[in-house]
Amino acid sequence: MTHEELLKEAVKMGYFYIFTAVLCNTAKGYSSKRVSGTMQTIRESIVFNIARSFVCCIFAFLFVLLKRVPDVFSFTAFEIVICLISGISMAVFTTVWILALKSDAYMLVSACGSASFIVPCICGLFFLNESFTPFKFVAFVLILCALRFLLKYNFKLNGNLSKRQVFLLVLIVISQGITQTTQKLYAIYIPEKDIGCYTLYMLFISFLAFLPILPFFKKDEAKEKYQVIRHNIKYILIMGLALFASSYFQTLAAKDIDAIILYPLLNALNLIGGSTIAALIFKEKLSRDSVSGIILVFWALVLSRF
Repeated sequence: MTHEELLKEAVKMGYFYIFTAVLCNTAKGYSSKRVSGTMQTIRESIVFNIARSFVCCIFAFLFVLLKRVPDVFSFTAFEIVICLISGISMAVFTTVWILALKSDAYMLVSACGSASFIVPCICGLFFLNESFTPFKFVAFVLILCALRFLLKYNFKLNGNLSKRQVFLLVLIVISQGITQTTQKLYAIYIPEKDIGCYTLYMLFISFLAFLPILPFFKKDEAKEKYQVIRHNIKYILIMGLALFASSYFQTLAAKDIDAIILYPLLNALNLIGGSTIAALIFKEKLSRDSVSGIILVFWALVLSRF
């Protein structure tokens, strides 16, 4: 095969990785919504995420072990920094996502997660020499308009957003964006290392990131704490596997597809998956505002590819 044919084949595989990651993210999002109603405090959310992160680490370690990846524990300073940033941002995102779902419409939270593509796109433009076009600027404007419609939709469901809710949604955009950016940076600057290593490091750091902040929150009764884990054990297993798989396949896709194409497309499909789950399972009605928001996001992400 010629170089061009190999490149096209790699891109095709990249889109397959995207599709697989979206399926995993949809499963993870569904499970997040299911468990969000069972947690009443931030501490309960942290305890739950510690358990979920531990399961993620087990899946990642077994994957690396079965794949017999060489030099698993050999890494550079740059690799450590990338994984530290990614792991901490992942810990922030997963905690805030569950807290946001407790008070906001599923579709709005999904939309804010989708808007995070702005962060890796900016990184791609300024640090990875990816091209910028006027279409991408229009796409950003459309995203902002779409979020306005989705906010309006949320107001009708739950009333005006509080400062706390706005803060949580902004954190979702930033933390998810940082996590996606580090995936791309790792794939580009450390191409010789197996992606399974990055996934293992990142998930392990995410697990560790929860531990030092746990004592700062008021202790629940031990019985209540263990009920959160016991009542949601099946969702912990689903989310653990889904989070590991989605991170792994997203990083694989980042090797072959530009960030300014990968993350808008990935987030658009995640939004469609989230809105489908919201309508079919959680019975969130598709009002004119919510449909307008979804359409605008979709066209924004289409335009961002040009």
